[in-house]
Amino acid sequence: MAKPPKPKRDQDSGGRAPVRLPTVHVKADRPRDEVPGIRIPTRGPEPGRPGPAPGFGATPGSKLTPYELGGYKYTTPAGHRYSLQMRPTAAQEAILNQIVDYGFSISAIEETISIVATIAFKESTFGDNLINPDSNARGLFQYMPQRWEERYSRLNRESTSDQIVAMYADINYFRSRYSEHISSGVIAGTMTFPEYARACHFGGPFHPERFGSRKDIVDDILSFNDKRLILALHLE
Repeated sequence: MAKPPKPKRDQDSGGRAPVRLPTVHVKADRPRDEVPGIRIPTRGPEPGRPGPAPGFGATPGSKLTPYELGGYKYTTPAGHRYSLQMRPTAAQEAILNQIVDYGFSISAIEETISIVATIAFKESTFGDNLINPDSNARGLFQYMPQRWEERYSRLNRESTSDQIVAMYADINYFRSRYSEHISSGVIAGTMTFPEYARACHFGGPFHPERFGSRKDIVDDILSFNDKRLILALHLE
């Protein structure tokens, strides 16, 4: 009886017959094997997303509102809710509540309420430092006597509530002049309204053409912007 023919030997396999494995079809979305202690990402990292800017709408690309993203939530005596990225003391919270409630009572927009709160933060740390030993400035917003008498002589400069009323009135006055000064080139086109409002309160509203050239005003605006971001007040 004839013997069957021997299989051909693979020259590169050392004389052994090659092992033929079945074809495995791998899907593109096949889950990867996990390695202990190593996390293998299934997709690239999420693109960077800007955080909420105080006084503006929802964060781009986020389903959460700036209020919801706030680190600390507060409710005023009148029932208005707001969030912050810093935690004030009980006394500071009471001042913030007054600022927010009065803002709601006059239908102020969030940006205006944020500006007023940030100026109170910068000027007196929400009422912690009402008396300035280096000048005659007094109160929550550190109004000078002459400026107060010119516009608010019917109000009491020593009253926190009256200072809040005065500051909201000032912000409305500054807003009425802002667009004109931007369009006429009196101030730089890159100056935002919060920066303009702060410069008017700090340096006086009568010479806005100097806002960009006075170093003390420029430095103060930078500090104001920092505090506004630290505070990050947003309404529900």
